[in-house]
Amino acid sequence: MPPFLASCLTLAFILWLFHRNTKAGPHTTKALWLAVIWVCALAARPIGSWFDAGVGAGQTVSVEEGSPIDRSILLVLIISALFVLMRRGLSWSGVIRRNPWLWLFYAFLLVSVLWSDYPFVAFKRWFRDFGNLVIILLVLSEENPGEAVRQVFLRCAYVLIPISVLFIKYYLDLGRYYNEWTGETGFCGVTSDKNALGRLAMLSGFIILWSLLVRQRSGWLKWVKEGLPELLILAMCLWILHIANSQTAVGCFVIGTAVLLGTRMNWVRVNPVRLAWLSWTLLVISFLFFYLPDLRQVVTSSMGRNVNLTDRTDVWAETLAVGTNPLIGTGFASFWLTSAGHALGERLNVTEAHNGFLEIYLNEGLIGIGLLLPVLLAAGRSTLKQIVAGNAAASLVAALFFSGIVYNYTEAAFGNGSVVAFALWLVAMQDSEHAVAEVPEESGQTEPYPASETKLGACR
Repeated sequence: MPPFLASCLTLAFILWLFHRNTKAGPHTTKALWLAVIWVCALAARPIGSWFDAGVGAGQTVSVEEGSPIDRSILLVLIISALFVLMRRGLSWSGVIRRNPWLWLFYAFLLVSVLWSDYPFVAFKRWFRDFGNLVIILLVLSEENPGEAVRQVFLRCAYVLIPISVLFIKYYLDLGRYYNEWTGETGFCGVTSDKNALGRLAMLSGFIILWSLLVRQRSGWLKWVKEGLPELLILAMCLWILHIANSQTAVGCFVIGTAVLLGTRMNWVRVNPVRLAWLSWTLLVISFLFFYLPDLRQVVTSSMGRNVNLTDRTDVWAETLAVGTNPLIGTGFASFWLTSAGHALGERLNVTEAHNGFLEIYLNEGLIGIGLLLPVLLAAGRSTLKQIVAGNAAASLVAALFFSGIVYNYTEAAFGNGSVVAFALWLVAMQDSEHAVAEVPEESGQTEPYPASETKLGACR
């Protein structure tokens, strides 16, 4: 098929998906498009790279300065979102009161900018990361937050997944790249590398699968017919996960899918104690897998990977050997900007520690770790409450939470503009009683969720 014809068919398919979604009548405002653009920017390669002829697939813009185009667009999105929140009468004191650990964590991240070797660069990075919280508040302050969360991720999947398939199949200079050392072909689609592509497919797969599961069932044939577009997107996600060869994304997708399906079972959600034990067991087993070589070898050998997780354990040892300040680190997102960090990155050909918790330690030290853990514990506790309460979105929230935690065992998602961190902060900022509307799955309505009068409590 000629690339032009494939492009036309892809565009027609995307437009049809949006027309069909709009026809269902979701109860969201136009302001939600700010969040859609933001999440697409996080999930895809830097916006500026599309306008720079010298930056191709698999490459990124300047690590130190970033892209002025990205900076300008994201700044406009943050300011616009703040304006919307102001119009909605957001109570910042209420928001902070509901999520004290998260805001304390971000306050310390801001303070850590002061001891960075490049404080202005660190501050710009912090402000962009802080934008995640602003956009999340925009989503959760919608009339029906559960539907708003669904629409944000669903619209991103509608655009990014089909275009990724198009690029991989028909525009090789955009959808593929080649390892500069081995010459091996890597698939990136609309993202910057195979890991980012796997991350996109993983999160899109969650939202599509959840959207299919909560769809009203009036017979399997009708369910398949009405859900055929989502099934096609889900098939694309699975194909991308296969060819991207990102085992972290594949493993997290398996874990997240198991959590998504398991938390929908009555015998799980009616017993909070059992649910809590299952949650801790899952996290402990995954932790032991990544940090005990003997146990890790059993699984990695079956997946065609070496026991050091594609040299990740070597990177961990090397970064710890650099000897940063164990208490306060090097400053927000600054370790790889230091002379020692830059030299190590050049030698190992990496720009991150491939571990989110280690990355926090390197940049913010033990204080940063000590503030991050309560944030995650609070998010997990809130997620368990939503599951027990039977909220329609609880299974998706649980999948995002557990997969996000495990993802950070071998990839760094904190503080670097990752869409995985956005999903984790979304879970952390949910309010157990108000943030996600409680709606019956078998509502009998034509739209995926009926309108709800429940709003984010902090906005009242």
